[in-house]
Amino acid sequence: MDSLGQPMKRKIVIGDIHGCFEELQELLERIGFNDDDQVISVGDAVDRGPDSPGVIRFFQSRPGSVVLVGNHERKHLRNCLSYSQQITRAQLGKEYANALAWMNTLPYFWETEEAIVVHAALAPGVPLLEQRPEILCGCASGERMLQEITGEHEWYELYHGTKPVIFGHRGFPDGPLKRNGLVFGIDTNACRGGFLTAVVLPEFQILSVKARANYWQRTAQEWRGLIYGRTAWNSLPWDQLALLRKRLVDKVKERSEEDFDAYWAAMQDLLADLLRQTEVAFTKIDAVSDPRAFALVAKEHPLAPLLFKRRRRMLGLEDARQVYSTPAKAIAACARMRNDQGDGGCPN
Repeated sequence: MDSLGQPMKRKIVIGDIHGCFEELQELLERIGFNDDDQVISVGDAVDRGPDSPGVIRFFQSRPGSVVLVGNHERKHLRNCLSYSQQITRAQLGKEYANALAWMNTLPYFWETEEAIVVHAALAPGVPLLEQRPEILCGCASGERMLQEITGEHEWYELYHGTKPVIFGHRGFPDGPLKRNGLVFGIDTNACRGGFLTAVVLPEFQILSVKARANYWQRTAQEWRGLIYGRTAWNSLPWDQLALLRKRLVDKVKERSEEDFDAYWAAMQDLLADLLRQTEVAFTKIDAVSDPRAFALVAKEHPLAPLLFKRRRRMLGLEDARQVYSTPAKAIAACARMRNDQGDGGCPN
């Protein structure tokens, strides 16, 4: 309470939330959060956890709250979507466009009377307004820039400013970093079963709550089938798919993930059947010696482009395999075969 007995207007700076909405609510309840408090997220408020939409709605519904751009928000803004961003996009569904528009308004740093808040780092000796956004948010290029400046040192070991800095990004699983009263690292791995941590200003009181689960491990598993099924697999070359399968097999020692196993088996059957039908088509078309007759037959065939290429360059079956270089291309060829042959053609 202030001198008039009114609740103090506090600033609650929260570490990497990563979609851990229940822990966010529990932490605020433990702090005794009220409507006069300003809530500041260091960034990486989304991805990996179970409820990124809930976290976004919370901050959108609170005028005066702040969320910084972390490297995860930046990935969404730059449409550089790895697996965790794809999950968040799927979780948000129709809300994703609105979330992107909101993320596009977020700042890269926040300064209060008591502290400077950034997601990842400050380049030592560089004024706040001249800091590179890549370094502030901790994206891959920013990490490289920072290393060129700091060498073997951590950036916070070289920080000699007079105002404390609060940051996230780098996980401290054994508890928040506190250095000389000037640096506070508060990413304590909430999404991996660690803690969600806050610094309450102006007192610099540090409070944490334990995460209920290793959310990233669980969320990654739960969404794997849906995300992989709707995105990259069909566009990957066969050799890359084979490598992915090997990695999954190695990861769990003796078996790969069941959803990918089923996909892989289906695509191998589809490709084998397509190659058999291609070989049959090659045999039939090779028997047509008259050029005009060949043209009439080939142009009506669902594999017409392939047959004309074979005629001009004696394309072989291995060359055809290269033409069907991805599952998407094989599926498209099968669709043409199926449309031409009714119920025949490649398997569904």
